[in-house]
Amino acid sequence: MPNPKKPYKPIGKVINIPIAAPPPALPEPPPTKKPTTPLIKRTFFKKEIKHPFAKIGTAARFIIFSVFFVIVLVFLAIFWVIRNDLSADTFSSLKARLNITWGSKAVIAPEHINFDAQLDNELAAFRDGLAVLTKNRFAWYDATGQEVLGLERTFKRPSLQTSAKNVLAIDRDGDSFVLANQDGFLLNMTWDAPLITARLNDSGWTTVVSQGNRYRSVVTVLDEVGKVVYKYYSPDYYILDAVLSPDCTTLVVSCATFENNWVSGRLKWFDISQENPIAESMADDALTTQLFFPHNDRVCAITERGLVFWDSKGERLGQTIFGDRVLLDYSVLQDSLVTRSAHNFVGNNSTLEQYNFEGELQATLALENDIICQSGDNNFLTLITSNQILVYNDALKLMSEEPNDTHVRQVLQRPNGTLFLVYNDYAQLYTP
Repeated sequence: MPNPKKPYKPIGKVINIPIAAPPPALPEPPPTKKPTTPLIKRTFFKKEIKHPFAKIGTAARFIIFSVFFVIVLVFLAIFWVIRNDLSADTFSSLKARLNITWGSKAVIAPEHINFDAQLDNELAAFRDGLAVLTKNRFAWYDATGQEVLGLERTFKRPSLQTSAKNVLAIDRDGDSFVLANQDGFLLNMTWDAPLITARLNDSGWTTVVSQGNRYRSVVTVLDEVGKVVYKYYSPDYYILDAVLSPDCTTLVVSCATFENNWVSGRLKWFDISQENPIAESMADDALTTQLFFPHNDRVCAITERGLVFWDSKGERLGQTIFGDRVLLDYSVLQDSLVTRSAHNFVGNNSTLEQYNFEGELQATLALENDIICQSGDNNFLTLITSNQILVYNDALKLMSEEPNDTHVRQVLQRPNGTLFLVYNDYAQLYTP
């Protein structure tokens, strides 16, 4: 232990190490303003975007949303325009409707469908082409004028009927009977009795009225391939017309009765699964010359006095009496019946009247021109005058008006809005 009384004496050499002076203090930086917005807002594709572009992005999003909203509204408007015409050929239907609505220039196809020039020619639109029946030949042509089906046969009083599936050619008061579809002939035969009339429904079924040997008249119902599925023999009444509902369940027959030296009309309703009628009208009704089913539950009758509307069970819904006017023509649209009547058979100053299928008058249109031909289908009605082609919609609003420079003598309206212009010996497809 060291002695505290003796001073401490270090051992060895003492080395003094200088201590460095502390660095001078740095001056205080001047105060800076804190930025109110960051310099970098976001990155886009790994590139820095300054804050001012954020406002441009917001505007762009607003513009994109507005354009999308407008496109949706346009498609909804187009759907509203064609809502009653959504068929298998929707695009052609839409094109035709837009051409008429927006006033596009009318177009006549360059292809000609040539046929024999005869006064008694019967013509009808069938699928995309035209069916032609003369006194000695039946033919069906496609839209380019190529003959698809052809048959040599005698038709003294030719009568032609078409539906979406089949085409029917008969000889009224004769016995020639031809039934065909797009694939070929289903029946090419001689009927066993003189034919009175025949009708096709929307499903392609055929209703044939013929004279009977031991009966006044016979009604025969054929399915879409020509097979007999029902027969009705009328021992007391002469049958003037018979039609089958689109669902092929209800048959309506127009009869002529002779009682007390007086001719009167009567309608009978049949369920083709039963033999006896399910309903019958009064015997003092006017003679019904033509019948048609616009829907499964509606029947329209063209009588010698006017129009009568019935349901499928035989209940009268409405009636229109022409009085001193003469029924010149009529057209069945999708939701209405349009008649053209006048006070004489010439047709000057005639009147269009539109009825729903319950007999209620919907619209009236006075015509000052002499109408050469009238044709309607689906949502369009076309009238031909000596110098104009007039196309109306299903509300009798004029949609297209073109000059009749080529002297059309007949027109055949098609469901998609287009039509065939018929001349003496050829026809052309026309888009208003």
